[in-house]
Amino acid sequence: EPIDNFVRQDGKLGMDSMTMPFPLAKGVSLDGFAPGDVVEATFEVRWKSQPRFQTTKLVKLPPDTPVRQGKAAGG
Repeated sequence: EPIDNFVRQDGKLGMDSMTMPFPLAKGVSLDGFAPGDVVEATFEVRWKSQPRFQTTKLVKLPPDTPVRQGKAAGG
């Protein structure tokens, strides 16, 4: 989904929906998840170190949860 309040490195707001890898932080597991599951992910951004993005929490959502695709608001 797009993330309307994501603050990019240039200070502008918004991240359009996309597919990208998010490495898992220590202690975060994919156990119990399968391809196609609808999930809510919490991630942190570190502009000056690697990995730049890492997933810090995953929650499986009901399969009928609507998912918004497209551009971030104002993007």
